[in-house]
Amino acid sequence: MKKSLFALAALGAFAGAASAQSNVTLYGTLDMAVTYINNAGMAAGATAPTSPTATPSTGNALAMTDYGIFSNVWGLKGEEDLGSGLKGIFNLEGDIIALNGTVYNNSTNGLNQIFRRAANVGLSGSFGTVRLGQQGNPLVAASANLLPVEGNSVNLVRTVAGYSVGDFLANAISYETPKMGGLVAKVAYSMNNQVDDTTGGSAWAANAFYDNGPFTVTLGYNQQSSISSPTSAATALGANSNVITCAAGTVCDLNSQANVNNPKFQGNLKGYVAGVKYKVTPSLTVGYGFGHADYDSGTSAALVNGGPASAYNSSSEMLGVGYQATPSLLLGLNYIVTNLDSNLWNAQARYSLSKRTMLYTQVGIAKNGAGSYQINGKAFGNFTPVQVDTSGAPAAVTNYGGLPNTTQTSVSFGVVHNF
Repeated sequence: MKKSLFALAALGAFAGAASAQSNVTLYGTLDMAVTYINNAGMAAGATAPTSPTATPSTGNALAMTDYGIFSNVWGLKGEEDLGSGLKGIFNLEGDIIALNGTVYNNSTNGLNQIFRRAANVGLSGSFGTVRLGQQGNPLVAASANLLPVEGNSVNLVRTVAGYSVGDFLANAISYETPKMGGLVAKVAYSMNNQVDDTTGGSAWAANAFYDNGPFTVTLGYNQQSSISSPTSAATALGANSNVITCAAGTVCDLNSQANVNNPKFQGNLKGYVAGVKYKVTPSLTVGYGFGHADYDSGTSAALVNGGPASAYNSSSEMLGVGYQATPSLLLGLNYIVTNLDSNLWNAQARYSLSKRTMLYTQVGIAKNGAGSYQINGKAFGNFTPVQVDTSGAPAAVTNYGGLPNTTQTSVSFGVVHNF
């Protein structure tokens, strides 16, 4: 249950500024599951495949997993009534790694990002909402709304297809419109905070949602600009401002090499999504989504060892069906296919025990062909994608991930609680 607390009690540091009209809400979500994965990743002692046609040696896994459908988060949000319909607002939100009780850690710069997901302040009123600070990428929010029954295990298509500049935007200012009929839209700009380069490495993103009875239309877009003088060092202040490198013969994990602000690549990246959902009956909803990315590094040299060489063009198509079988039971079926020679089936059953507690089971079948090898990491997988070295020397494998010429099947049983 969400708990509203007086700002004076919850945030004593702001006691002088608090008023009786201020409040703070504590909220969060926990999602944990037991998961069995067939062909989960590289078998112990195996080396990474060194050609597109090679079939890797894989092993199975029985694991405790989190983030299966919903992200594990906790946060604080609050508002103060300033009069005349104007409110001062803030939001702090962080990750919960429920597997071991830790928080997100960025290995590149050694920062513990307690509020990686949101750390912003702003104003809201009849004009809409303005926020300044760390906040979610509007494209990612749009991507999560394309199909009737999604979740993290479905929304990972944006990582595979590579159309998102990152889950979150640092140094950002955003504006969200009030609801205008069935339309609401948002735009955000992420500043690079760099000297002598005011636009390089910056990013902007936008989304729009239109709900008109049985139809829901979703649009999303983001764009990242290349920095003028890339270096291999991560920049703590930059929005999306470092080139990611790793030595020959080693595994390069994009996620761990990224800076505090989670850039995917150095270069120009444009991505968009579009989708429509239609409620056939009060219980049955169908949906279609499309995602596309254009990436250009601006150089002929590989930015990531074994990763994208100079440019790529990727797209994905998504079909989904949601059926509310009973007031408590929601069923979903999704199919996603990419032009990177990979596809994914996902089936879900969610049973609500209450408004806050839910049981679920889901089955995923991820098929990655030889084409998924060409852009390493751009393959569906149940664990973190592996970056393998393709310069000649086989790489030692240190983590699991989506692998070419492999079909993975996963079955999960989980529980979710919201507070």
